[in-house]
Amino acid sequence: MALLIALLSCITLTSYKVEAQSHSSSPRTLAQYYRPRTCDIFPRMCLTEGSLGPDCCWKRCVDLKNDSFNCGRCGKVCSYTDVCCDGQCVNVLFDKSNCGGCGSTCAEGSYCRYGMCSYA
Repeated sequence: MALLIALLSCITLTSYKVEAQSHSSSPRTLAQYYRPRTCDIFPRMCLTEGSLGPDCCWKRCVDLKNDSFNCGRCGKVCSYTDVCCDGQCVNVLFDKSNCGGCGSTCAEGSYCRYGMCSYA
């Protein structure tokens, strides 16, 4: 009798293990459920407060007017001496219209040297 009870309990446990394995044959991970929200799928996210800019380049929010790695368009990188001002790469050390910084214009007849107007 004890042998019969032991045999029945083994059969029950074995069938339970097979059933449990069949349900978990394709385990799901968090990565399969999680879809990152990027601006290429949700472009309006770049317009929210705290965003780095209103434009989307390679799934990142950027400002094409001020970003030296995406100046005027995605992927346009300014050289190390230039700064992105209003979508154009300019050298603020010698540009009369952007002397020392974006939008800083020298007076008529003066020049821009080393980021200062009419530097002697």
